Amino acid sequence: MKWKDWSNILFRERYTLPDCSGVYVIADANDRVWYVGQAANLKGRWAGKSHHRYPQLIRSNRQLCHRIYWKEFPINFLDEQEQHYINLFQPELNGCKVKKY
Repeated sequence: MKWKDWSNILFRERYTLPDCSGVYVIADANDRVWYVGQAANLKGRWAGKSHHRYPQLIRSNRQLCHRIYWKEFPINFLDEQEQHYINLFQPELNGCKVKKY
């Protein structure tokens, strides 16, 4: 299954993510992958504004129309799957410092 076939929502609708474990991809309208992550609870990870990449993503979302794509994986496979997709896409935000605004 290709990541673009995964379940997805607009970044601004992240509060509707499911309560499940999985790997997620943040991509823009041009399918450029900006960030890959994992969560034991996707909804909990993106609730509110506590995610460490939230400030960077929200600042660029207006121009780039980010979407969150996710695939459910058991917790014991999260590290392996996250690393696979980081290696595959080499997203910019996975390899840079977290900016403070």
